[in-house]
Amino acid sequence: MKRIFLFLACTVLAGCSSVGPGFAHHPVDCAMGFAWADCLPGTSGYNNGGGQQIRTEETQKSFAELKTCFAYVYHNPEYAPITSHLPSPETGYQPTMSQLSDDSRPSKRESQLLIKHHDDMLQCRQTFLQNPGAGTPPGIVQIMREGWVDGDAITIQLVKRKITWGESAQKNQQLALNVQKKMQQVSNAIAQANATAALYQAEMAQRQQEATANTLSQWNAQMQNHMPTRTNCSMMGNTMDCNTYH
Repeated sequence: MKRIFLFLACTVLAGCSSVGPGFAHHPVDCAMGFAWADCLPGTSGYNNGGGQQIRTEETQKSFAELKTCFAYVYHNPEYAPITSHLPSPETGYQPTMSQLSDDSRPSKRESQLLIKHHDDMLQCRQTFLQNPGAGTPPGIVQIMREGWVDGDAITIQLVKRKITWGESAQKNQQLALNVQKKMQQVSNAIAQANATAALYQAEMAQRQQEATANTLSQWNAQMQNHMPTRTNCSMMGNTMDCNTYH
């Protein structure tokens, strides 16, 4: 019955939290500094390390926008003369065998397009770096920065026609593998930290449930003690029998 009441209260007032018992975003707990995963930015709980759910949503949004921006630049008709040499968004930017084995070098016109293509991609990167999402670890952002710098060095060689399209594809493929490896190491460390945080959240939820149950029990006891009483008496011969009821 208590669970039904809590569900109805959450539904009518503010919605229930998906990360633990209570209302969505745990407004009271988060204001007091408890680090629930759905604490909103600006609350003490968020500042204390909570808000993982909100941070994750922001990160997903930032990466989705970056991916969309890159794809928009790639499919710009202006760059049609060079896109056959470049890995596409549809393949996850994985080069094809023909791209990896391309022994040709950019023409003067293609080099000019490469420069403009790079500058458009740079705008996507700068927009992302301005707001990578609150849930994106600084270590991941730094790895991405370094990867882009190394990629720019490869592009410079290609623009200057010092390497072939195929050599550029090979270098970028190896660079992507190195970046992915570094990001996986950071992700593994974060996953371990999150597992510890999840245990903490579970313990917090259990403690809150126990505290709520104790509060309700005390409230019920107080109500019983303060309920009005009624005494009924009856005479049986010379004996009076009285009973008191709440």
